[in-house]
Amino acid sequence: MSAANTCALPSHDGEQAEGEPRALQHAAQEQEQGECTAAEHVPSNAVLEVMSGRRSCRAFLRDRPVPRALLQKALSASTRTPSSKNAQPWAVTAVHGPARDALSELLRNAFLEHGEPPLHYKNRPADHILPPLWAERVFQQGKGFHEHLGIAREDKEGRLLQAARNFDFFDAPTELLFHVPSDCMTEGVLLHAGLFISSVVLALESLGLASCLQISVAKFSPLITATLGMHHRTVVCGCAVGYQDPTAPANAFVAARAPLSELYDEIEQLPPPAPSSAPAH
Repeated sequence: MSAANTCALPSHDGEQAEGEPRALQHAAQEQEQGECTAAEHVPSNAVLEVMSGRRSCRAFLRDRPVPRALLQKALSASTRTPSSKNAQPWAVTAVHGPARDALSELLRNAFLEHGEPPLHYKNRPADHILPPLWAERVFQQGKGFHEHLGIAREDKEGRLLQAARNFDFFDAPTELLFHVPSDCMTEGVLLHAGLFISSVVLALESLGLASCLQISVAKFSPLITATLGMHHRTVVCGCAVGYQDPTAPANAFVAARAPLSELYDEIEQLPPPAPSSAPAH
């Protein structure tokens, strides 16, 4: 693959207005991430700014609730996500208020007492077959995040308590639970659910709402569905939703992204056929 050249994206001045995408706060990062060839400079737009500016938020303003109108607007727009044969195999449940608090306490206690159970689907390959490049990304993410928070590698209690923050939903006032029928856990259904989830977090971002996807929450799917009466459903991902706490150190950490040159190439001509290994007659 050939390395792509980096081109600057438009910057934005001024403070963020109510409901304005948080992406507009990240012009500097957008400049670093905006990759295109020198001959094909494409100006940015609102959609690209939202995509470039989305970050996983790990500290929310607990006392600032999510307006139902904004949440439902984001979810409604996300129903346009494509799916095979238009099956739309996804569903989402929003947990607020006392139910949110009770679920958070239940999950946190279960985690601290018993640890995380195994996930009910394969999230990524086992460590011993994980491609080295992926393994390095996973390692650098964990290392960088904990170092940013001042949590040493040998500080097991500190790391445990930080992991438990997942089950506080990082203080988000709303937790979304994405789920599918338990007897329909095929690769294709999970793929389509993932497309819907991606649409949702981008739509939330466009409305000024922060989010953090949580596979750790999905590991407790049996406990969640039993508690909430979600019979015959399997949670595939949780998502904390709310307004970002701008003072929290966790939100100052920006995860690295691979350059386009590591994941993209182009083919215009078919390669020559491979030599035949069949014996000559």
